[in-house]
Amino acid sequence: MPGALCSLLALNGQAATIVVNTTDNTPGAADCSLNEALTSAQMDDGSWGNGACISGNGADTIVFDPAVFPAGSLTAIALAGHSIDLNFTTSDITIDGDQRVALDGGNASRLVSAQGSGVQLTLRGLTLRGGQTAAGEDGGAIYLDNGVTLRLERSVVQDSTAGINGGGLYSRDSTVTIVDSVFSGNQAGGQGGAIYSTGSGSLTVERSRLSGNTARTLGGGLRSGVPTTMTDSTVTGNVLVSPGSGAGVSFTLTRPRTLHGNQITNNAPGNNCGGETFTGTGNRYWPASDTSCPAAAGAIAKAPQAITFTTAPPAGARVGDTYDVAAVGGASGNPVMFAVDALTAAICSASGSTIRFQAAGTCTINASQLGDADHDAAPQAVQMAAVGQGPSRVTLTSSANPSRSGQSLSFSVVVAPDVSLGTAAVPTGTVEILAGGLSLGTAGLSNARAIIATTQLTAAGPHAIVARYGGDANYLAADSGAWAQTVEPAAPAPATATPVPALGPWGVLLCAVLTGWAGLRLRGVHGT
Repeated sequence: MPGALCSLLALNGQAATIVVNTTDNTPGAADCSLNEALTSAQMDDGSWGNGACISGNGADTIVFDPAVFPAGSLTAIALAGHSIDLNFTTSDITIDGDQRVALDGGNASRLVSAQGSGVQLTLRGLTLRGGQTAAGEDGGAIYLDNGVTLRLERSVVQDSTAGINGGGLYSRDSTVTIVDSVFSGNQAGGQGGAIYSTGSGSLTVERSRLSGNTARTLGGGLRSGVPTTMTDSTVTGNVLVSPGSGAGVSFTLTRPRTLHGNQITNNAPGNNCGGETFTGTGNRYWPASDTSCPAAAGAIAKAPQAITFTTAPPAGARVGDTYDVAAVGGASGNPVMFAVDALTAAICSASGSTIRFQAAGTCTINASQLGDADHDAAPQAVQMAAVGQGPSRVTLTSSANPSRSGQSLSFSVVVAPDVSLGTAAVPTGTVEILAGGLSLGTAGLSNARAIIATTQLTAAGPHAIVARYGGDANYLAADSGAWAQTVEPAAPAPATATPVPALGPWGVLLCAVLTGWAGLRLRGVHGT
């Protein structure tokens, strides 16, 4: 049933994951639409829903059924007037599209509206497009007011139009963080073609791109009147329709600004820098006909880079396991490279981004990224992984099966890592051969092998023989499977012939006399 796919993946009283399983944004009895999922998440008490969209308590995450929203393509939800409205509620909601979902306003309505300090919203992996407001309204795609906290990650905001300010995003008295995202093709009838931020609150833009956006008077790309941090981002090809300031970026000079490692270029007409003094280092700008940008002459410090691991070592890692490590680096575009620390080379090894755990202990993984003409090399980032003992497999064979009672037998034992885990340390330690409760002998492993000889199997019949490995620093103790040894009765002794007594000298003489007498008797008979 479709509704079964859109289920609550957490118990009541906990955060929930709500699965949207239809592109239809109107309520449906058997489906979980985005509209219904949002209503459920805002109730926040696990009590609302149509059987398919029941929320938990606390933070909720809305995801999308991959059977309806497949990977490798962008599947649209037409909001059709049912925009995302989170107004004056207490909600902590994440909508994760995993780069598979587009929210489309059809140039008829705004896409997201949120108001109130109780709203915490994360939009991740989404494309927001075709938002539009009336002539006198702000925020073509996203509108925030009165203390909202928004985090926009790995998303695209495009082709949206505001009647006044903030073609892509309008924020007043709210906290906005934009990471690894793109604003393109947005338009504002007033200021901030891509982004407009005012009042209290703050704006942070990291590793993002503002391109091809248009405003009428200020900030073709960005207009900000709040404390702003902009790092490793690109502002290019943005336009002011009327003469103004900041075709690229425009700031209120009384507000703190931190600008680092950005490229602001090819924005025209107007003043690309909008009065900005660019006190940060590592920014690049090409003024063209724009004389308001500071001259690029003289030494400009390289922008720093930082590495952030995006994966965590597996919990319960064991000898023989592998770990695919990942991290993001700075704006140079150089790859992040991984190596194991020399002091832990006996514990683990690295091949590209694959870490192999080959002995128990602590593995130290180092990540590095080279710099370029505009960026310093990133400081080395370090991640630690605890590696525990791994499983082993014990195999057992005998030199003869079946064998005779009391026969000298040799049992061969091999201890190896679990072959599914790949290459790892060679097992060491001792093994013991057991027949029920009877120990048939012990031996130390040599190159993971041992041979144990015994003559103790005397009882005829079947015997279940087990090899027991005691473990070592890298491997857990383990038993082999039972080896079925058959013991047959001992072979019967060979038959012994009755000895013929030897004749002494008198015996020989007696035999001669008797033989002669018998001959005379025979002759006499024939003569008669």
